[in-house]
Amino acid sequence: MGNKIVRKISSYLIVSCRSVTFQVPATFAAIQNPTSKITYDEYNHERYPPGDPSKRAFAYFVLTGGRFVYASLIRLLVLKFVLSMSASKDVLALASLEVDLTSIEPGTTVTDKWHGKPVFIRRRTEDDINLANSVDVNSLRDPREDAVRVKDPEWLIVVGVYTHLGCIPFPNAGDFGG
Repeated sequence: MGNKIVRKISSYLIVSCRSVTFQVPATFAAIQNPTSKITYDEYNHERYPPGDPSKRAFAYFVLTGGRFVYASLIRLLVLKFVLSMSASKDVLALASLEVDLTSIEPGTTVTDKWHGKPVFIRRRTEDDINLANSVDVNSLRDPREDAVRVKDPEWLIVVGVYTHLGCIPFPNAGDFGG
């Protein structure tokens, strides 16, 4: 019963405001007098024909802005895709190996890691170089001369992984000297 009184008082105030030449907002009027007839207020909306010269600059600005946003998004997607295929920083860090060759004495071998594999760096003596050159090339599995395999005959640098079981050979050991 109390709700009906409040409604009557509020509707009375809205109606009384109309009589004082105060215009009620359209939302209040629609709530107070619901109707299925929808009218369009032509007074507040100025219509321009399509392609009106006064609106072309704004339309071009909006279309150009949208194209810029789409081009930026496509560029970002392409860059993300291409960069996802490149090597990560930890892989690139392992890709290079720097060794101080001045500390290696002739006839000794130093073992370092490159890509998780052992790399043997041997500073050969004259006897080692002569022994490598005296081997019959046709008896080798990969028949290439020693001069083709190395840039400087004094240095022999090889990756030392046994391909069968992934074993690692020891330098200067075994039947063939490592």
